[in-house]
Amino acid sequence: MGSIEVGKEADITMFNTNSPEWQPLYNPVYNLVYSATGSSVDTIMVGGKLLLQNGEHLTIDMERLYSKIKKLNPIILEKTNLHEKIKSKLTII
Repeated sequence: MGSIEVGKEADITMFNTNSPEWQPLYNPVYNLVYSATGSSVDTIMVGGKLLLQNGEHLTIDMERLYSKIKKLNPIILEKTNLHEKIKSKLTII
């Protein structure tokens, strides 16, 4: 185990425990292992650099990422033949 000190690089993950999966909070380790989900991750620091703060990505352009995913989606559906399976389950309103 290391220590958290000024000048040391830190890898830390902090969780928001004000959510249902963390209640009751008698044993935080138990809640983390058996109940917590990724949605309760609040802050991530790797090598002393903040990557996620208050649930917001600081190093990833999420709009750009989502744009790329939208462009790739039809290609993935076509190559995996999922477009046929999905089409039969979609209802247009």
